[in-house]
Amino acid sequence: MSSNGCPTLDNLDDRSREWLFDAVDLGMKYTELDENGFVPLATILGEDGSKNVLKLVGDENASWSQEDAVALGREKLRELDEDAHCVTLVYDGYFTGDGGRTEAVFVEAYELGRLAGVHMCQRYERRGGGVRLIGNPMLLDDEKEPLVPPDRPAVEYPNLGPEAKSFALEAIQLGLERAEAGDFRIIPFATILGGDGSRDLWRFVDDEADPTVGGGLDLGRQRLLSVDRSSHCVSLVWGGDMEPDDSRGEFSPTGVVFVECYELGRPAGVVLAQAYLRDDDFFALSGGVQVLEEAEPLVPADRFADFPNLDATSGDFTYELVDLALEQAAAYDAGFLPFAAILGKDGSRDIWRLVDDENSPTVEGCAALARQRLRELDGSAHCAALVWDGYITFEGEEQTEAVFVESFELGRPAGVLVVQRYGRYDGGFDRIGIPAVCDEPGPLVPPRLSGREAAIARIQELADRQNR
Repeated sequence: MSSNGCPTLDNLDDRSREWLFDAVDLGMKYTELDENGFVPLATILGEDGSKNVLKLVGDENASWSQEDAVALGREKLRELDEDAHCVTLVYDGYFTGDGGRTEAVFVEAYELGRLAGVHMCQRYERRGGGVRLIGNPMLLDDEKEPLVPPDRPAVEYPNLGPEAKSFALEAIQLGLERAEAGDFRIIPFATILGGDGSRDLWRFVDDEADPTVGGGLDLGRQRLLSVDRSSHCVSLVWGGDMEPDDSRGEFSPTGVVFVECYELGRPAGVVLAQAYLRDDDFFALSGGVQVLEEAEPLVPADRFADFPNLDATSGDFTYELVDLALEQAAAYDAGFLPFAAILGKDGSRDIWRLVDDENSPTVEGCAALARQRLRELDGSAHCAALVWDGYITFEGEEQTEAVFVESFELGRPAGVLVVQRYGRYDGGFDRIGIPAVCDEPGPLVPPRLSGREAAIARIQELADRQNR
């Protein structure tokens, strides 16, 4: 209250005040659509600027009074399970004052964290088939009980930490932006949160001429197997408008955005949904984000399994080479020539592309040349690898194209041969499954001998030559 006893908007900051007047305008919009009064609404302004509208009807087939719907709105807002900045409750009714009794739109607004909310109304009259405002909005009270209890519990999203939760909500917002822009069908896409905070977006189109949501989802799940090991979280996004249904009420959702989110290293992911309302000149959210179910990891844990004979650093290096080999395979339909890769003890990385014949190089010749060069590596290397393209047949399955990475960590008794299958389709490219260990071959880099051992080996070599 002000010093003269008049209510004020001091309980609301600038964002909340604007949201209050937006709610008044929204209520007036709906008075024009139904002369018998509109269904009460709750509106939610998120901390991130998102805007939601809740339909306040409990049972489409039951007879609900205006009072019942307003009570339902209060109940839903008390149970609010999202990060909101300001909420309003909007309903139609009558106002009796000095000018007599008139119809009016009433709005209760509450900014979360404040001691109290406010209550406002806008009087109007129906004339000539239209609606005419009577005066300006009137502030009735600034000591309304909070619509959202200050001690409400924090929102919980299973299997997601705080950073992953924020990332999942960002993904929902990206889907909503597409829906609001006019996409009646949201073709699947993925967002990837890197361990360094970087963000990437992948689009999945199964058929350029006639893309489908189902085909895009299958493609997305396959391609998400290739995310970098350092990634923190991935989200798969899809959705769109539902088929028209005359049985749904005026404020029933017209579409849904789905997000399947997985934080790497967790035992499971989670599927979220956000419904929305749309008409020719209006778009708003319907309710809050809903947790539908837990889901299998989008990136299986064994996608990043440890390899035998390699420490974590060499294992990461091997995964990098699998991804690099797949990039090469995707770029060249006929396959690529073998190359060698070296990881230094100082973390440096080097690629050797060795060609046996400039005019007519062969896979076998390039691989042999690479093996020869790798045998001459000095002690500054931590891990060495040979990478090539080819074919493989797993037991009980058809032959597929594949990339091979033979890695050896210097000083170990043996190396590891890793294979990653892939397939080509209509000009596209996909990995098949996850990297698999095929063999544990001998060292690519022979162990270094001491001076005495080297001398003995040299004498033995000379003796062998004389005997031949």
